[in-house]
Amino acid sequence: MSDHKREEYEQSEEVRQWLKDNLQTLVTGVAGGLALLYGWQFFQQWQAEQQQAAGEAFYHFEQAFEKKDNAQAEAALASLSQDFPRSLYTSMATMEFARLQMDQDPAAALKTLQSLQNKSVDETLSNLLAYRIARLQWQTGDSEAALQTLAGIESPAYASMVAETRGDIYSETGKTDAARTAYQEALNSLDPTQAGSRPLLELKLDNLGKAEQATASDSAAEEQKS
Repeated sequence: MSDHKREEYEQSEEVRQWLKDNLQTLVTGVAGGLALLYGWQFFQQWQAEQQQAAGEAFYHFEQAFEKKDNAQAEAALASLSQDFPRSLYTSMATMEFARLQMDQDPAAALKTLQSLQNKSVDETLSNLLAYRIARLQWQTGDSEAALQTLAGIESPAYASMVAETRGDIYSETGKTDAARTAYQEALNSLDPTQAGSRPLLELKLDNLGKAEQATASDSAAEEQKS
């Protein structure tokens, strides 16, 4: 046997021996890789099925919501919360249900939104959730809590709305200078998609000026009487 053929033979024997020694490890590794592959595919399929089921449950909730059927909407929301507690659909349904509660029982609506705030909420919804909570806190008479909640909303998309609501709170509580500053900030923060809000903000600023003039006139009249 030539040296070249002997070398090839020895190398092939080494390969056979290595395969023999490591066959179990290779089989286990391949099987594990296949298990991971099919496991991931199964997980993706399961996720898609869960998403579809949550979407269907949300559709039933929306039907009840459009009919303003509180009892049916509450039942649909309870089903969503139980079966899909972390789904975006559940968060959206909870916020919508609170809107049904607002007219009849603002305190209950506030409680509903706060229960959602204590859970992990999608970042897209977190600012809207905080804004609605602040509005309800103000509506239920807790202006200080509303201002604190508004202060925690940092998204530029909500800057004008937050400033306007601060202005409303300050105006209602007689803090005219703070209200004027807040309304002006709201005007300055408007983006092109919010241009429709400009006339109302300008009207609120104008009304502040008229209220100040009326107060000054009343004070002057009182001084003349005295």
